[in-house]
Amino acid sequence: DGLRAEAAHRSVHVTMICPGYVQTALSLNALDAKGEKHGQMDESTRRGMPTNVFVQRALAAVAARKPQVIIAQDASAHIAPFLRVLCPSLLELVMRK
Repeated sequence: DGLRAEAAHRSVHVTMICPGYVQTALSLNALDAKGEKHGQMDESTRRGMPTNVFVQRALAAVAARKPQVIIAQDASAHIAPFLRVLCPSLLELVMRK
């Protein structure tokens, strides 16, 4: 939001993209405590949105100059921004689980 306000007079448009889980190789390539590759796809990532779908939605949001967009298959990703404002302690509790 700060960047959007600072850049507005320069005709720079900022879109804040709030992603849910996306099917990437992040968990496969993550390092464990010993510095070795994790080598396994996390369940959340496996169930995530396909990368090509995410990219299409993100580009469409930027092209439409949307100030903020949530791109996720998971309903909780759509609820989190509201909880962050209305009841941050509840969001923190939910995220710990």
